[in-house]
Amino acid sequence: MVRTSYRVAAFAFAAGLLALADLRAGGPSCNLDLKGLTVCAGQYALCDKATCTKSRDGKSAECTCRVLRGPSFANLTQTNGTCAPSKPGGVYSFFSFDGFNPADQLTCPGGSQWAQCWNAPCELLPGGKEARCTCPLCTSSFVTPGGGCNVKNCTAEILVGAPFKVTGSGGCPQTSK
Repeated sequence: MVRTSYRVAAFAFAAGLLALADLRAGGPSCNLDLKGLTVCAGQYALCDKATCTKSRDGKSAECTCRVLRGPSFANLTQTNGTCAPSKPGGVYSFFSFDGFNPADQLTCPGGSQWAQCWNAPCELLPGGKEARCTCPLCTSSFVTPGGGCNVKNCTAEILVGAPFKVTGSGGCPQTSK
C-alpha cells in the first residue's frame, strides 16, 4: 500500500511539473505547460536537488546536476524536437523519479529566487557524471525536492524548483528545521 501511494504521489508531482513547460521560442522559462510531453531514453541531467549560482547577467542560473541514463520526461517543443542534444558534449536536463520522495517536497514562499531547469541545455563536465546547466532564474513561490526540507534555504540558496504546489504528498514542514 505504501509503495502504491508513493507511486501515485510521485506521478502527481511529475504530472504537475509537466503540466506546467513553456512553449515560447524553444527553450525553458519560468512558465510551464504539458503540451509536447514525451518520455526520452538515454543520458540526461537531473537537476531536481541542485543548488545553483546566479549568472553574470542576473537572468539565469548556473546549476551543477547529476548525469543519469534511463527514461526521463521531456518537452520536445523546448529541445529542438529531439531528446538528443545538438552539440557534442551536451545533454538536456529532464525530469525522472530517480531519488524522488514525495514526502520531502519543500514549499518556498513568494519572492524567493529559484531555477527552472526542466529542458535546459547542459554541458557535460569532465568525467561525465555531472553537467553544468543554464536555467531561467525565476522569482515567486515554488516547490522543490532540494533544500533539505529547511525553509531557510529558500532564500539562502538558489534551488531548482517548479511554481506549483505538490498535492498527494506528505510535504516538508512549513517551518524551518
